Amino acid sequence: MAAHNNLGKVHDALGRWDEAIACFHRALALDPADGTARFYMGLMWAQTGRPDLAFRFWRALLEEGPEEAPWIPVIRAQIDLLARAAGVDYTPPPVPGAPGAGMAIASFVLGISSLIIGLLPFVVLLAFAGAVIGLVLGIRVLRTKGDRPPPRAGLATAGVVLSSLAFVTCAIGVALTVQVIRAIKELREAGPHEVSLTRCQQDGRLADVRGTITNLDEVTNSYVVAVELSHGDGVLAVLSVHVDDVTPGGTEPFSTSEFLDEEGSLECRIVEVRGPSLLDTP
Repeated sequence: MAAHNNLGKVHDALGRWDEAIACFHRALALDPADGTARFYMGLMWAQTGRPDLAFRFWRALLEEGPEEAPWIPVIRAQIDLLARAAGVDYTPPPVPGAPGAGMAIASFVLGISSLIIGLLPFVVLLAFAGAVIGLVLGIRVLRTKGDRPPPRAGLATAGVVLSSLAFVTCAIGVALTVQVIRAIKELREAGPHEVSLTRCQQDGRLADVRGTITNLDEVTNSYVVAVELSHGDGVLAVLSVHVDDVTPGGTEPFSTSEFLDEEGSLECRIVEVRGPSLLDTP
């Protein structure tokens, strides 16, 4: 086979195409799968005005591979021109590991990730963006034209389906986010109450503050009372006092103390009463 191929190459270099074709025919008679002979047969037919026959040889070689075969780069560079000369509408198979495969994988990963995290409050916008990108990538892969399915078409299809379903979970995530925000807001609202200071005294540098709070609501509430300590116009500190589980109509005392940087005539003022926050530390 190698001898026939080598002789055929010599005839080709000398422009003796009929003799070259005969040599490659003999090589293919011995081994119909001989890639070298098949490549040169296609080349001979292209040079002798038969692009239709040349296209058949080169298309088969390109689609069979392997990609590292020495004739594949030449075929990839010329197959479009050869197909047009043969009157064939043809899209070559993508290079293994080409962007189409990567986009299909990305579409699948983004789709399934967005489907899961779309249910989580506050990250729903991230899930929505992932679903949009996954849908676009999957559609781009599936819209690739050609006689063969695009690379990783199954993953691309799954990515499109999962990304579409992710929009549903994102809608649920938005509803959950609204509910969580509403719950946090309700938690921070103190509800109806009465609060007063019963003691505001400084002994040396130690400030002692006491007071009471009455729950005027119909449910048990907890409170955070913020008390501002000052000497005249200068604010020295703002203390937060937690008062937990005050029953409806009940009154509970609260107290706090703080070492101040200076002595003086202490003034105390309640600046805020709110409900507890998840970020508060007792």
